[in-house]
Amino acid sequence: MYRFRKLIVIISLILAIALGYFGFKLPEVLKGNGFDMGKEYAQTNLIMEEDFGRSTNPYIIVFYNKNASSKEDFSSYINETLTEVKGLNGFSKLTSPLEMPTQYKDDIAYALVFFHEKTNPAEITEELRDHLIESKGFESKLTGGLVIEDDMNKSSQTDLKKAEMIGVPIALVVLLLAFGGLVASMIPLISGVISVLASMGVCYFLGQKFDLSVFVLNVTPMVGLALSIDFALLYIHRFREELQTKSVKEAVKKTSQTAGRAIIFSGSCVAIGMSGMFFIDIDIFQSVAMGGITVVILSVLIANTFLPAFLSILGHRINKLMIIKVNENVTKQSGWYRFASFVMKKPFVTTLMALAILLVAIIPIGHIKLEIPDVKALPETSETRTSFEDFQANFIDRNSTDTPFVITFPDEYLVS
Repeated sequence: MYRFRKLIVIISLILAIALGYFGFKLPEVLKGNGFDMGKEYAQTNLIMEEDFGRSTNPYIIVFYNKNASSKEDFSSYINETLTEVKGLNGFSKLTSPLEMPTQYKDDIAYALVFFHEKTNPAEITEELRDHLIESKGFESKLTGGLVIEDDMNKSSQTDLKKAEMIGVPIALVVLLLAFGGLVASMIPLISGVISVLASMGVCYFLGQKFDLSVFVLNVTPMVGLALSIDFALLYIHRFREELQTKSVKEAVKKTSQTAGRAIIFSGSCVAIGMSGMFFIDIDIFQSVAMGGITVVILSVLIANTFLPAFLSILGHRINKLMIIKVNENVTKQSGWYRFASFVMKKPFVTTLMALAILLVAIIPIGHIKLEIPDVKALPETSETRTSFEDFQANFIDRNSTDTPFVITFPDEYLVS
């Protein structure tokens, strides 16, 4: 690592930029909330779409008669809006409330709109919204499974940006307290950004082959930053200790033999733990496992390649721009030394104390409410959510459920 330090850093940055380009396109390949359970259900939907031309996940346009205008005016508004919709690229068919009385009430109605399978749902959602006609006294809103999925995807991206704006400054403060210097504190963040960009790029290509949940967009950066900072803390702290008595080359070598090996072992344990989710036959868990293991592997790889190479270039300059005086030497008088000594001298007592803390921490789980993410995952003010709830309240019987099923017959039962 020391010998090819500049080459390794350059290659790492190039790969991060290249994969990061595809990482920004990751939302395009993520699908749904990850709770599409059962292969038979998916096969049934495929048969209904390909053989019968009936999509089980249409776009829903909800029409509102806000000022209690006449039925004729309301019907005219609906017809005008649906005429606009029919002109969109990829349009297949629709069921109009003007032809289906069960889809029409005095002040609210809905239409089901279908598009060809090859059309891009995100693009269709935007085009449909742009073509909904605004009229005094009338209003139309777009909702449905595909729209909810698209909004959840966008919401995940927005939440991710907010989390980064809050988490990164807090992480920088913590790192400053740990290392005392700006240079040392920035390295874990740089390592984390490279890990996250690379992981999201790899997940983009995985999304071409597998159905990944939109929540991968949250899991990958969260796990990537956490692990990268954790690994870098361990590595940099050991490197600065070794640098006090050794040359830069020897400090990097010793750090790789100790902290580097610990990072590999730690990452392996995390990856093995996450792999257990592959045995749960629900997409969201398998998606999280796939994204999580990807980011763990890349975080370990970057911590043992980019990090030692970068530190080899920095050398003693890692201690530049010191803001807080931090004592790197653990002496017998330090609090950490005394705490570690107590743990080793009283392992049974320490175990009981830790167990007691954990038992107290799990008390709130008794009040946890678990639900499958659906339209309620969107904000209450979301137009997609409010219109879907209006659709359900007015047209869906809560005491019944429509479940499509397909019956196949052997060839001898077919009548020519």
